[in-house]
Amino acid sequence: MPAVSLTPMLADANRDGRAIAGVVVLGWEDARAYVEAAEEVGCSLILQAGPGARAHMPVNLIGPMMRHLADAASVPVAVHLDHGKALDECLAGLDHGFTSIMYDGSLLPLDDNISTSCKIVEEVTAAGASFEGEVGDV
Repeated sequence: MPAVSLTPMLADANRDGRAIAGVVVLGWEDARAYVEAAEEVGCSLILQAGPGARAHMPVNLIGPMMRHLADAASVPVAVHLDHGKALDECLAGLDHGFTSIMYDGSLLPLDDNISTSCKIVEEVTAAGASFEGEVGDV
């Protein structure tokens, strides 16, 4: 089953009244174990590469690795770049197989955050991926 974006995955979960696990991937072994567990119980999964993971394995390596696992899975799996801090990092995520991009411009002035978010949304939409943005403190 090919990797999916969060948009249909979350719509299905909302309709069915269920949650979806979003798990932080640090390497091959844990990513593979997460997908195998999701397949065993028959549930959807979000593989996430946050800033900590990307500090040790860049987007051009972790993206294709997670995408390979997602594409081979028998359950829906999204490949999510979590808390991308820059336009180029988020666009690199799209280039390297991520099906979902979260841009975190929360430390920027609101107008700058919105401007960059809009640029990313254009690219994400064209790629058939999903977008999430962070405006400020949660």
